[in-house]
Amino acid sequence: MYKRTLLQLVIMAIMIMATASCGDYLDSNDEPEKPLPVEPEHLPMFQFNESGIPYRYGQPTIPKDIQETLKKEFIGYGWKWMQTNEILETGYVKHEGYYDGMYGVNPPDFYYMKSDGADAEYVKYSYSDAQNQKVYYPHNCTFNPETGVILNGSGNFRIWTIYKLSGKWFMSWFETIGKRKNPDGTYHDVWLVSQFVRMTDTELKEMQKDYTLYEGYVSLF
Repeated sequence: MYKRTLLQLVIMAIMIMATASCGDYLDSNDEPEKPLPVEPEHLPMFQFNESGIPYRYGQPTIPKDIQETLKKEFIGYGWKWMQTNEILETGYVKHEGYYDGMYGVNPPDFYYMKSDGADAEYVKYSYSDAQNQKVYYPHNCTFNPETGVILNGSGNFRIWTIYKLSGKWFMSWFETIGKRKNPDGTYHDVWLVSQFVRMTDTELKEMQKDYTLYEGYVSLF
């Protein structure tokens, strides 16, 4: 019951952020695939810049208050996955979850251990279908709180918001998963938007007990 109530509050908060300036970015001629809100998360519409990178409609840069919050509340904590959706070329978000019904790829949890300037370290926790067990992968990366960009050898992640609700911290980021062919033969990047909730120290320690180092792990740095 508590989990359901908390999720409802999260959805309400995102709805407020998304609709506060709705009239500024929704064209009357543009219709989403389905009526908003997006289930199970209500997400705002996004745009793509000239480099094909998404951002919240009308907000190409991260606001100063979110930059400052990232510096204080992101590094040093574990983040539990909640939901992932694909961003369509129109800027709307697909309703079905990206990982729904998928085999071989599973949603990850993260622990961002520390940051020394731009250099940071994190651990990725996920279920391995190949090994039939929960495994973790340590990585090095770079992190820029002013842009929200996290770069490592296997991906490009861009945090676009972080906020506190009912005593819990939530974070959302964009990530690339590959390219899709266009009708003219060119390709465009496929982007996902994912939601995470910050773990308590106790939750992080309990989760870590269930994971073992991936046997085929090779550092990308």
